[in-house]
Amino acid sequence: MLFVLDNSVTMRWLFADGSDEDLAYAEFVLLSWSRAR
Repeated sequence: MLFVLDNSVTMRWLFADGSDEDLAYAEFVLLSWSRAR
């Protein structure tokens, strides 16, 4: 799996900031990345 990690997604993880939808997307990306490794 190959994808670009957007800086805004990274900031959501670090600061737990954003809407519920933003946080859900950031968590989805993190889980997808960890499974692909």
